[in-house]
This record gives sequence, structure tokens and C-alpha cells, in this order.
Amino acid sequence: MTGDSSLVDLGVSDSSTLTLVYDFHYASVVLTASDDHAAKLLSADTGEEVMTLLGHADAVTHAAMTPNGDLLVTVASDGFAKMWDGGTGVCALTVRVASAVSGVDSVAITPCGTYIATASREGDTVCLWSVGNGECVHWRYHEEVLCVGFSPTGRLMMSVSVSGSRKMWDVMSGDCLRTLDEQRVVLDVAFALTGESMLLAPFAESVEMLSMRTGERLASLNHGGATATSVALSPCGLTALTLADDGVIRAWSAVIGECVLALEADAMVRSVCFATCEGEVAIATGSEGGDLRMWSLSSGRLLCEARSHAGAIRALVCIPEVTL
Repeated sequence: MTGDSSLVDLGVSDSSTLTLVYDFHYASVVLTASDDHAAKLLSADTGEEVMTLLGHADAVTHAAMTPNGDLLVTVASDGFAKMWDGGTGVCALTVRVASAVSGVDSVAITPCGTYIATASREGDTVCLWSVGNGECVHWRYHEEVLCVGFSPTGRLMMSVSVSGSRKMWDVMSGDCLRTLDEQRVVLDVAFALTGESMLLAPFAESVEMLSMRTGERLASLNHGGATATSVALSPCGLTALTLADDGVIRAWSAVIGECVLALEADAMVRSVCFATCEGEVAIATGSEGGDLRMWSLSSGRLLCEARSHAGAIRALVCIPEVTL
């Protein structure tokens, strides 16, 4: 409605019951996963709560969403995954995807929202699940698997283990198309939405940007001896974020491997991702204490700050409106 128009003009009487739905598809939002058993959609401009997703009985360890925001998925330490309608926040499906002992370390969703994939490090499994009925389509063994991601078409799936082993899978057949083995401890992995590149964060080594298909090293991000514990890659794979154990958040040109911004991070920071805040590209950080902060990528200026959760924010997910 605009101007002086009112609900009466739309035929709504005084006794009518209204259901208000916040359509965030055209707003900049961040999806959070927290130890307080909740996931939330937060405004990237203000940090204010847009929607709270409740229903998990344990810490929410990871989250993912389709590029258009129509479908959200969260996973918890108790081994359950929940799929949510992005427009209403209604839980559409709950599936046990791992045992409570093994838990879930990573979740990904195909861009069209047809399948989700889960990775369980303790369970040594990569699983593909149908969003339509929650059935397991494929169950595959991958020792100490840490992270999983899809290609832009949803036809290929990549899994990465703690030991550096990388496997590419055919989604339809479940066949392993390629295996690249490396003997090193991997702490975190990030995938570009374009499906062309990925970031690998090994212990006590430089972060590497690699070709998804060939494994070729495209760039090396040297932290001067520090170890990156959390990484993020922009949708087009041109810019990278790293959170290192020296307490610094760094933004990199992933093309040339050059650091373009360094922020002295709070020791409580647990997770990072790219976002859009006040019309500019920003760095979103989630802390041990449940705080969400947004920083300008160009200047490092703090754009907004909000206490969002009662527990640690383990993961942040955002599809920036600005191409990176």
C-alpha cells in the first residue's frame, strides 16, 4: 500500500484475521545457525530479527539456502535436518540424517531445491536426500568427511574430508567420478556458487583456492604462519574471506592471492561470510556470544551490530545482492 491507502480500501473489515508474511527475497538477510538450538534470518542492514526457525532439540551446526531464498535447510548435533519454507518460516520436513552420536558437520542444497546433501565426519558418510519426501537417495562412504557442496546445475556433488581427500560424485547415479587424495589436516572448506572453485584451509599451511573439477591450485593465500579456521568464498569466486588463529579476518583477491583488507577480530568470532549491508559489500561475522556484526569490505568500518542469539553462532549463510 502507498500514500493514504488503508486495509479498508482492500476490503478488510475490523473483525478480519490477518496473517502477515515478511517477504525477504528482495531484502538482504543472513541465515544463522546457533548453539541455542535456533536458526534465524536477520536483516543484514540492521541486525534485526526477520524470522526465527525453532524446532531443533540440539545445537544447530550448519545451514544452507537456495539462491532465491525459497527453501532453507538446517542441521543439528542430534542428527536431524529440517527444511523450511523461506517465505513463511514453516518447517516443511524433518529428517534424521545421522545418528545423535555422529552428528552432522555440513549440509548443502541444490540451487533448484530438489536435493540436500549431508556430511558426517564421525559417521564417515555422504548422503543425498530428496527434499520432496525426505528419502535417502544415495549413501556413500567417505572417511572423516568434513564438507559437501553442489555444482550450479545440481548434477555434481563434491565432498572433502579432514585428511584432504576430495571426491566428486554424480548426483543421479551416486557414482564417484574422481578422487584426489592429499595427506594433510583440513579445518574448513568453502565453495563458490558458480561451481568453478573452492577454498581449502589446511592446518598450519596457506589457504588454497582450487579448481573444483581438476584440483589445480589457482591461488595461495599466505597468512604468515597463522592457521585459517573458517573460510568463505564469494558467489563468483573472485573474493575470499579467512578467519585465522592470529585473531585477524582477512579479505583476499582470490585471483591474485593478495590480501585487500585485514580486520582485528574479536577473539569470540566463530564464523564469517559475505553479505550486502546498506547497499555495499560487507563481511558478516558471528561470535561465540551470539553477536552478529557487519563490516564494510571496502573500508573495514563497522556498519551494524546486534545481539542475535543466546549461544554461539556456528555458521552464517548469505547470498549477497552485489556480484563478487
